[in-house]
Amino acid sequence: RGQVCQNIIMFASNFFPWGWTCLLHFFAVEMRSLYLFYYSVNSLVAKIAFSGEMERQLDSEFDTNEWSNIRLVDENINALMQCVEDAATTAMWKFWISDDDSHPCYRDELPGFSYVGALNISAFTCCCLFLLMCLWVMVTSDITDWRAGNYLYFTWDLEHRTRYKVGAYIVVAYTAGFTGYVVLASFGVVPTMHVFLRPKEMVPLVGIEMVGILASAYAFLSSTNPPFDWQEAHLHSCVFYGRRWYNIVMNSNNSLHDKLEHAILMARLKMPEELEKLLGFQVSNQSQMPAQCRRALAALRAIDGDPDDNGDLE
Repeated sequence: RGQVCQNIIMFASNFFPWGWTCLLHFFAVEMRSLYLFYYSVNSLVAKIAFSGEMERQLDSEFDTNEWSNIRLVDENINALMQCVEDAATTAMWKFWISDDDSHPCYRDELPGFSYVGALNISAFTCCCLFLLMCLWVMVTSDITDWRAGNYLYFTWDLEHRTRYKVGAYIVVAYTAGFTGYVVLASFGVVPTMHVFLRPKEMVPLVGIEMVGILASAYAFLSSTNPPFDWQEAHLHSCVFYGRRWYNIVMNSNNSLHDKLEHAILMARLKMPEELEKLLGFQVSNQSQMPAQCRRALAALRAIDGDPDDNGDLE
């Protein structure tokens, strides 16, 4: 507990000038799979709510795939669709639809448990808990800068921590249950009077969302280790000043370890330009290098597995 408190104090003290960049990069880039997961779930649930209510109100007069075309020529259908969309969006944030909450455009005079609300809220809660877990691990670490080796180590090590794995398996288990429920409900195996997604509409209507949910869930269990000794302690002291600031919201640390491995290989072949670009300084004249630069080269020598102790990459 004492070490955790010390790490939290250290994180707070390092928040300025550059500690905040770790938060920005982590939640803007490293968690993109989680955002894709929730967006896919939310979009799928919205389509289920919308298509189900439209079919109920029109009494299967039109096929679901024809609504978008009918909307262009029929103003009454257009107004109804807009009303159903608005009402369904509200219902997605309720576990229970009471008589007072009833809307003339969604489940009018059909109070009860909101299946679309349960699906959407549970997915949102699952994602929030996962983010909070990652945030807690982050504030109890020793990260200082999104360009620093200690932040690279944090993101690569996170996938191997028990808490992350438990959270990832929870997301995957939720995905399996969610997908199974939608499929079984569409075939009528699971009795639910408020979900009207028919099997023949499954692929054309929510096929893309299903792929997004499954792909993003798989990404949580698909961890790739850098092709070098990324746990080497010397790496923590290395700062990659060559990382462009626009990459803070674009490129992940997994893409950096590919560039780093290639840069080390090219430096071995007497072509250090890529490595110089990543580090932000030249490696050709080590005798005039500041101590920090020499330590960075020593870190790269260590993670590359070279037993030589002089810091050379030749």
